[in-house]
Amino acid sequence: MDRDVLAAIVKLTAAAAVAIALLLVWVFGGDSWLRPVAAVSFVVVAAPVALLVSIDTGRMLRRRGLGRAATIATRLPQLFLGAVACVAAISGIALALFGSFSTPWLRVGCALTSAGVLLYGISLLRRESGAKADVSS
Repeated sequence: MDRDVLAAIVKLTAAAAVAIALLLVWVFGGDSWLRPVAAVSFVVVAAPVALLVSIDTGRMLRRRGLGRAATIATRLPQLFLGAVACVAAISGIALALFGSFSTPWLRVGCALTSAGVLLYGISLLRRESGAKADVSS
């Protein structure tokens, strides 16, 4: 196994282990003070980091020339992130249109941020929908 592939798999294993540990403390933590800390840590830090590390690992494995099923499996995290980004951006645009903001600048800022996230989500989905995806980025 190549050194780069091994490093990517170790990073993925570490990120997944931390995410799973925080999830278990969150669900089965009892009534301790650690339970809400684990919940916030999982949602804000561990789950996004595990998702991004899995995307990087998938890109690394696709560079090595995998079979068709393995290539599809390595693209799933990026497709998931693109879909979540599109849904969140559409929700943000709806909030900018129909929400009650104190100033118009907040409405414009929300709309611009949501438009940027929507473009990012679409770029993730378009990059992975093609037959020969560019894995250099």
